Amino acid sequence: ARQEIETELREVRQQLRRLREEYRSVSISRQWLEEAEKRLVATAEQAQQATERLQRQMAPSAPPPPAERPLQVGDTVHVASVGLNGEIMAIDTDDETATVQVGGFRLTVKCSELKRAKTADNGEHRFTLPERQVNLPSMPDVSMTFDMRGWRVSEVSGQLDRYLNDAYLAGLHQVRLIHGKGTGALRQVVRDVLASHPLVASFTGGGRDGGDGVTIATLVDR
Repeated sequence: ARQEIETELREVRQQLRRLREEYRSVSISRQWLEEAEKRLVATAEQAQQATERLQRQMAPSAPPPPAERPLQVGDTVHVASVGLNGEIMAIDTDDETATVQVGGFRLTVKCSELKRAKTADNGEHRFTLPERQVNLPSMPDVSMTFDMRGWRVSEVSGQLDRYLNDAYLAGLHQVRLIHGKGTGALRQVVRDVLASHPLVASFTGGGRDGGDGVTIATLVDR
């Protein structure tokens, strides 16, 4: 396309030269002069159009927009399911979920529910509430009892954290965690998680309701 425009531009310039030579070589009448002026104007317009097309062809194209990097730990994100902003604390690439700290509690949500949120000018991540009133979704299907008997110790932490988050959102005040007696290793992991979890106000043994094989956890008020 560029070569065609350059060829057209050369032809227009040759026409201009021929017209100028005709001016010098003929006796000029008024009618011929008017016709020649029209031809000159038309030829000049063609030259201008060809030049503009050539400039557009040679103009550098705009660079493609940079690709957005994947979400990572420390990013401030908006959690669509609850309408709040929080900070990513962990990402599980196997099941495509992320643990997000939202104010005083943690949520485990699908990465597809998260969008990167704007941060403050100083670069610090801040927990922000939207101007409108937000009602956290209820989850009526969450049971008050969570049975972990037969689980491996490595399975407890993540699953228990998710259950506590769901129980809090469902409005449960107290939950019954069944871990069994066994060697006591499973019970110890459960209580270690409860001791550091921001949604747990207190916990105690099952007493008459299961003894050492059960732990009763009381959640913080909403």
